[in-house]
Amino acid sequence: MPIPTSPTLIANNPSVTLQSPGVVASLALDKAFTPADVTNGNCFQASGDDTLIVFNSDSSAHPFTIWSVADAFGRYADFTYTVQPGVYSFVRIVSAALYTQGGTNQVYFTGSDATLEFLPVTNP
Repeated sequence: MPIPTSPTLIANNPSVTLQSPGVVASLALDKAFTPADVTNGNCFQASGDDTLIVFNSDSSAHPFTIWSVADAFGRYADFTYTVQPGVYSFVRIVSAALYTQGGTNQVYFTGSDATLEFLPVTNP
């Protein structure tokens, strides 16, 4: 699948830091996964330190790809990983210059099957 041109935007969820006395507002820890948009791809607004959580709800393994942009030497570092059935995978993305698309500050990624579900989280 080529790099998306009009990916579906997924809201980036802030992480929660517990502080004494440990009171957290209702629903503050509840985050919803978004199924892969197999046709258009997906994206999220990069903060410079994000984690993309990927869950495979299927009984078969499925790959996803995080698309890079060219570095100063014209090289790419696209990242493809196959998530096994029933497994959560975590990818921390800290290189904004390499993984955010020009002019958008968005990270583009594609899943091969709608049973892959994504949850981007901003790290504190």
